[in-house]
Amino acid sequence: MVRTQFIRATKEENLAKRYQDLLEIARVVCWCMNRDYLVKTCLDQISRRLSKRARCVLKEKDDFTLHCWVGKYECPIEQAPICRDSIIWNVVKSGNPVNLTDPSETEGYGHTLLEKVKIKTIVPLWYVDNLTQKERKVGPLIVDSGKKGLPISDEDFEYLNGGVDRSGRR
Repeated sequence: MVRTQFIRATKEENLAKRYQDLLEIARVVCWCMNRDYLVKTCLDQISRRLSKRARCVLKEKDDFTLHCWVGKYECPIEQAPICRDSIIWNVVKSGNPVNLTDPSETEGYGHTLLEKVKIKTIVPLWYVDNLTQKERKVGPLIVDSGKKGLPISDEDFEYLNGGVDRSGRR
């Protein structure tokens, strides 16, 4: 009983931290509705909090294009279209976030960047359109450690995923 209460209290503390981050992001949204500024600010927050590189890919027509990034990349990545046979496309199609911790998990997939980042987290970004009530896939958030190749911890993966699955359950 005591252990269950401790676990519940810890989860509530983690949720409170996540909501503080969301409130900070909401504050930024109130300041500026410039999408590029908003995305860059959110990526900066994630990168600082996790000490990882972060990039956002957005859907443009029928392609996913690298839109914004923070962290050090050795190759130019401006507006790079995402390779259609990459794992990123599969993750967005399935709608299920993945935490790739073993390089073999990306074997058989194409890579967009020259440096083939195999250890990373990919979180699909989506929303429900208020008018049509249809789900709209926006693109993925991708977080990695760069050349260090350190995996994203389970706790950081839960943070990136918001602790909520696609049905809204925690």
